Amino acid sequence: MVFDPTVGAFGSNRNLEDRTVHKGVSINSRWRLDKDLMLTINASAQQARFDGGPFDRNDVPQVPEQTMQLIADWQALSWLSTQISHRYVGDRRFDGDLDNRFRKLDHYRTTDLQLTARYRAMYLKAGVYNLEDHQVVDYGNFSNTTNTATLYPLPERHYRAAFGVEF
Repeated sequence: MVFDPTVGAFGSNRNLEDRTVHKGVSINSRWRLDKDLMLTINASAQQARFDGGPFDRNDVPQVPEQTMQLIADWQALSWLSTQISHRYVGDRRFDGDLDNRFRKLDHYRTTDLQLTARYRAMYLKAGVYNLEDHQVVDYGNFSNTTNTATLYPLPERHYRAAFGVEF
């Protein structure tokens, strides 16, 4: 879907009809390192390009070239678990930059830590997210008509707690 300013008085969103080719490799694995410790590794290296049409051989916007996530889950006590995860998202084109004229969104890394306490069907989760306090942008939109970009940053270090009941 792309915004087309030439449609109607105010422009309109339309589906792209251009073909794309996606090439790459993904690895998804989970290992039990100990009876209470699990390690998950997910990674991909990919290339998504237009195949024909006005954007032939250009990168498809918003598709990162590499991604990786490492997750360690530790069941510290029968009622308490902890999880630490580290995520990497590679460079990618801004949404709307079909011509690949603008710079790419920068890659970023974040680390999150979460504790979960359970009692019967109830749980309490508390976490610290973006431990490094990085200022990162996960999404950006580029306008070909005004030649400007709008960035949508992720939160810097933040905390979250949740209480729930599972039925």
